[in-house]
Amino acid sequence: MKTQLYRHYDSNKKLLYVGISLSAVNRLAQHRDTSHWFSDIANIEIETFSTREEALLAERKAIVNENPVCNIHHKRTLKEIEQEEKLRAAEFAQKAKQQLFTRYVSYNLTYRFDELPCIS
Repeated sequence: MKTQLYRHYDSNKKLLYVGISLSAVNRLAQHRDTSHWFSDIANIEIETFSTREEALLAERKAIVNENPVCNIHHKRTLKEIEQEEKLRAAEFAQKAKQQLFTRYVSYNLTYRFDELPCIS
């Protein structure tokens, strides 16, 4: 699902906040009600990504590399972010492999285990 990455800047072009949403405009209305820095927003940039995962990774990288003033979540190093994404990808691959195995591999015993020694 397409997801938007947005950046809020103040009048001095200082980056206030980076976030993602399915609709940056709707999210802006939420910030109006809950964010103390809302009145400082003078400019907004919006980027659209094909998937939420792509937008989430871009958001995390932007927070680490661009250091927005008002973001308090995701302030981790880029290396930590990349390690987390690799781990998530490996877990997803393992889960997909297991689902494929259980979905498409079946077996029927021709012999019972106690009969195996009798087979020549």
